Amino acid sequence: MERSVAGRRVVALLVAALAPLTAPACGGPPAGETDPKARGPGAAAAGDPAAAKPGPPAFAWYSTLGDTVVAKCDAIVVGRIGAINELRGGTVVRVEVETWYLGEPVPGQTEVTLLAYPNDFFTGTELLLFLQRFESSGRYTYLNRILTSDADFEAKRRVLEQTLALRRLASDDERRYAVRRKIYEEAGAIDAWTRAHVLREIAYLRRTWPGLLTRDDLADLRELAKRSGDEKWKKSLLAALEVKEGNS
Repeated sequence: MERSVAGRRVVALLVAALAPLTAPACGGPPAGETDPKARGPGAAAAGDPAAAKPGPPAFAWYSTLGDTVVAKCDAIVVGRIGAINELRGGTVVRVEVETWYLGEPVPGQTEVTLLAYPNDFFTGTELLLFLQRFESSGRYTYLNRILTSDADFEAKRRVLEQTLALRRLASDDERRYAVRRKIYEEAGAIDAWTRAHVLREIAYLRRTWPGLLTRDDLADLRELAKRSGDEKWKKSLLAALEVKEGNS
C-alpha cells in the first residue's frame, strides 16, 4: 500500500530515555488461535521433527496486505502527529489517536509513542500507521504509513477494512471465498488504484497461495476483462491472467 520502512530501530539511548512510559494493551488473535507472528510458513521449534517440513501459517489472510503487513502489526491506527522530541540518534513521536483499527487501548488512552529517525514525521500531519511494538515495551516503530491526504487514501482504507474483516470469519474456507469475491469486486472497480491493486493481488495469490483462484475464477475474470470499456485495463488484466496461467 505504501513504501515499507520495516526493520527501522533506533539506538539503545532511546530505550533508556523512554523506559517510564506505560505499555498500551494491543489486540492479538482470537482466543484459541496461535499468534500469526509466532509461526510463519515452515516455522518450528528447534529439534521439532516438523522443522524441516515447511507448512502453512497458523492463520492465513490470503492477501498481500494481510500476510505481509497486518500479520506483523501490534496496532493499526489513524492519528495526528503531536509532540516530536529529538534525541541524539533518534526521535520520539507522540501520536494522538483518532481511530484504532487493530489493538485495544487501555482505558483513557488517547495516544501512542513511536521511535523514529529524524524527519520521519512532522507535527500536525494525519496518517494511517501500521505499528509494531518495540521489543517488549509500550513504544512502537512503524512498518508502514499513509497520509490521510493521499489521493487514494479512501481506497486504501477500504482494502484495510476488508482485510481486517477476514479475521472475523469463522473458517479458513470462508476466508478463501471472501478473498476470491473481493478479487471480482476490485476487478470491476472504477478507481484506478483499486484496479492496480487487484493486479498485485492476483500475482501474489497465484505465487503464494496457488490454487486459491480456481481455473473457473480465471476464466470468469478474463470474461470480465473482455467486457471492460477501458482498453488499457483490459489489456493489463488479461496479460496478468495469462502470465500466471501455467502456475494453476
